[in-house]
Amino acid sequence: MKILYITLIALVSSLCHGQVYRCLNEKSEITFAATPCDSQSQPYQVKQGMALKLKTIDAPNGTNKTTKAATNTPPKNASCASFSATQLRNLRVKKQFQKGMPAAAIIKRFGKAQLVKHKPNQQQVWIYKSARVQRTFKFKHDCLSSWREKWQGKKSKLGKYQI
Repeated sequence: MKILYITLIALVSSLCHGQVYRCLNEKSEITFAATPCDSQSQPYQVKQGMALKLKTIDAPNGTNKTTKAATNTPPKNASCASFSATQLRNLRVKKQFQKGMPAAAIIKRFGKAQLVKHKPNQQQVWIYKSARVQRTFKFKHDCLSSWREKWQGKKSKLGKYQI
């Protein structure tokens, strides 16, 4: 019985293989057909560069998301508030700041501070200067405690043009 199924599958699979012919109609438009358009038609071959390249996906290694999330949580003795990557991105896009933000989020947005002042009790003041604005960020234990923006001249009313 198994041999009958195998031969039946082999016969059907050979019948399923078809060819596509590329033809030009009366309006000089390219069409594709299952049968030859004329006696000189040749089967259409898909070019290697046009073929769909599929990405191979490895099988999951069996790790749970709960254990992965636990490795990303900050230590309990950290004084910074916990921000997810999405929250930090939204604050950056909206050009907003929030107390407790990590110093790394400010560095990611503005780069290295032009002037850093160290104060007692692990406090730091970072100053960023540009032609139109001076931004001052105060950190305690690498967490944002306060900030200030001082504009020179008129502040632009169009937020996307502010530097």
